[in-house]
Order: sequence, then structure tokens, then C-alpha cells
Amino acid sequence: MNKDVITRLLEKATWKDSCLVWRGGFARSGYGTFHFGGKTQSTHRVSYMLHKGEIPDGMVVMHTCDNRLCINPEHLIIGTSKDNAVDMNIKGRNAQISGISHHKARINADLANSIRARYIPYDRANGSSALAREFGVSQSCVHAVLRGVTWKDRK
Repeated sequence: MNKDVITRLLEKATWKDSCLVWRGGFARSGYGTFHFGGKTQSTHRVSYMLHKGEIPDGMVVMHTCDNRLCINPEHLIIGTSKDNAVDMNIKGRNAQISGISHHKARINADLANSIRARYIPYDRANGSSALAREFGVSQSCVHAVLRGVTWKDRK
């Protein structure tokens, strides 16, 4: 059975440098997907299981090459989520998108500063609900600005 699955997996992959790059379907996360064991799974995990054995509970499969589509078993190692996070930080792959560049941003730095400057608790004209209406955002957005959860570095 494993030979058939390996053949099926390899049919949708091509070599690029030392990476065996998946060319089939993939998830929004950028990882390849493959139907295996009755469910859709990440291709790098499937490749690891087929070539190296089971993945212990609580462990993740990491890429030494940092290519999410690589299924070369020589580039796949086991680690903890913490190992993966440390590896990501060391290699500079943890860029946090913040401020107006974030896809969920509803306001900009000037509006955040205006909210902070004008806010008066329980005031009809400058309370959180009035400011939310004026700026076209939710009251929780205003509260997040006031608490420094969002736009904290824009004071």
C-alpha cells in the first residue's frame, strides 16, 4: 500500500534544487494537501510518515529547507511546536503585519490618536459609542485602541 501512496504522492512533485516540490493542491497556509488515511492531510506530514514512520503525538514536522511545498523526506524533521517557533524566529519568518497594513485594519494611526485624544468616559459626544459611530467602527475597536491592544506603538 505504501508504494502506491508514495507513487501517487511523487506523481505531483518535481525536483527543484534539492527540494521535492509539491505541485498538487494546497491550503491557504501554503502547505500542500493530500488525501491519505481517509482524510486530507499536509503533504509534508504524509511524506514524513511514509518514509520515516509515525509522527508522535504533540509533535510537528518541520522543514529544514523552509519551503512549505517541499516533501523531500531528507528535509523533514520532527520537533515540538516550540522548536518550530524558535526556528521561525531564528530564520526571520515571523514578520508581524500591524497597523494599516494588516488585512483587518479599520482605522489608521491618525484616527487612533484622535480616539485617544477625544475620549471622555460616559460622555454623549466623546464616549466610546459616539466615537465608534463617528469613525464607523465597532465599540470594541475603540476600546482596543484605548486599552493599547491595537495601535499601541502609534501614540
